[in-house]
Amino acid sequence: MCPDSSISLILYFVLLQTYYDQAFQYYYQATQFASPGFILPHFGLGQMYIQREEVENAAQCFEKVLKAQPGNYETMKILGSLYAMSDSEEKRGVARTHLKKV
Repeated sequence: MCPDSSISLILYFVLLQTYYDQAFQYYYQATQFASPGFILPHFGLGQMYIQREEVENAAQCFEKVLKAQPGNYETMKILGSLYAMSDSEEKRGVARTHLKKV
């Protein structure tokens, strides 16, 4: 690999991280200012928390989505997956319940 391509790759990752950080900030702000019935920012923020490996924060976001939209299969799959990895038997039970529905 030539030195120029290494520098380009580093700059590319710095740029991606900047966009990611901005997206996280926008989703977070959207959850603060959106009307209570507009749940989409919580779904996006939950995805951002998953990317950051902040499982508890991600689960809280998806719980809000599921409370507003109890039949949302995508949310049940995500929550089921998050809770399936938990040390808590109770959360693993919730995971089984969600995953049986999908």
